[in-house]
Amino acid sequence: MKKLISIFIVSLMFVGLAWAQGTLTFDEDGWNLPTGSVYGDGSNEVNGITWNYGHCQDAGQYSIEGTSLLLRRASDGYLEATIPGGIGTFSFEYKKGYTGNAVRQLELIINGTQVAVTDEFGTAEHNDADVVYTFSHEVNIPSEATVRIKNVGETSPNRHSVIDNISWTGMGQVDDPFIGVSSISISGFEYELDSGPSEAISFTINALNISNDVIITSPDYYEVSLDENANYGNIVELSPVDGTIDNIEIFVRLESGLVVGDYSGILLVESELNDIEIDLSGQVKAPLAPGYFVDFEDGSTTGYASENVELNGLVWDMTQSLIGSDSGDWKIDSKSARFNGKAGSSITMMEDKVNGIGDINFFYKKYGNDAQRTWKVEYSMDGGTSWTQAGDEFVAQDAVTEFHASVNQAGNAR
Repeated sequence: MKKLISIFIVSLMFVGLAWAQGTLTFDEDGWNLPTGSVYGDGSNEVNGITWNYGHCQDAGQYSIEGTSLLLRRASDGYLEATIPGGIGTFSFEYKKGYTGNAVRQLELIINGTQVAVTDEFGTAEHNDADVVYTFSHEVNIPSEATVRIKNVGETSPNRHSVIDNISWTGMGQVDDPFIGVSSISISGFEYELDSGPSEAISFTINALNISNDVIITSPDYYEVSLDENANYGNIVELSPVDGTIDNIEIFVRLESGLVVGDYSGILLVESELNDIEIDLSGQVKAPLAPGYFVDFEDGSTTGYASENVELNGLVWDMTQSLIGSDSGDWKIDSKSARFNGKAGSSITMMEDKVNGIGDINFFYKKYGNDAQRTWKVEYSMDGGTSWTQAGDEFVAQDAVTEFHASVNQAGNAR
């Protein structure tokens, strides 16, 4: 089964490119990847290119071919290298690792900007434990480029994903006019009301064999600059030097003074060749109300039997769970919650909190050497009638891990 995902981010006219290529299979000498339950960071030089990896291991029985690399999670698992001479097409194979059913999705980041993602994979619904997919993307950057492959986002729950058989073509001598950008869609511009502008997000422009200026025009509500920290406006003009614009970074941000709401628009890159459009999206958020915090220090239970407990002013039902203070309970102060691991184990708010839900965060870890099951977090906006999953499912490990999910729902919630 082969899936091909291509997002074209450049507009080019060329006749006679000289192409080169490279490959990476993880079967090369020098790979000392961790195995078993150990994950680690490291690097290896292959054919003059240094590949750095973070929180990875040998995929072992889940490999695609020979040795494969297994990425554990989005927060700190990655593979990265700086490839000289430019990149034409970049490709790799990928599949599910381990047996957990968390949704998986990989992203390709070029020079710090996400340029493409794979389809989602790895859940029970996909039924693809043994399916190897192929990803391919037209990068078309004629100069040195830094490539990173990782799970989408920054979350910490496990999303084991296997990659292998990486390949790319290079861009050699370009004789005819060329212009390209590193991304055609940028999102994530945001700030809280009265605290703008947003943080800047950048993209890069490359051009060869052009005569006239390239003009970058921002849409309403956005502004652009060549300096991340100053000189923002609606237009940036780039003048080629000897016909070349070499990997120039353009900074974009959502302007200050906007009201609460969503803001989208099209940033225009105009050149003598044609125009390139970059979709922008962002939002101004209402100020968050004070959060609700539970540390279990004000509650107590008599065992695993279901009972109601008041925690920081709200009543919770604890079923097949308890508030523990034993030496085996991991805790920040003197108490924490412990699930017994049965199917019905839960901690549930029995009444709503006002002012909605922004982010949900907590710490968790494995209790002793007990067998573990998959857990999930849910929230309700209708008094507990229906529930919606927040964030990814997770399995507790030996190490303390932080759960994070963004809900951003107004109104009464539990």
